[in-house]
Amino acid sequence: MGAFTKKALEYYHDTPRGPVEKIEENDSFRFIENRKDCYYINAHCKTLSVDTPKDRVQVERYMIENGLAE
Repeated sequence: MGAFTKKALEYYHDTPRGPVEKIEENDSFRFIENRKDCYYINAHCKTLSVDTPKDRVQVERYMIENGLAE
């Protein structure tokens, strides 16, 4: 999960994608390639990503098994 200031979002909108961002498909590189500071906090928790229908099924199963869904 990411959080951005209004100024950072405006910068992101006004700045074209760089070569590394295009390859990696990671929006943080928009700032890194342009020498803008990025700060991250390490969250010690399980992360779940849903990029495909198969992922969705796995996440739904995980949620049900762990009492996170009705």
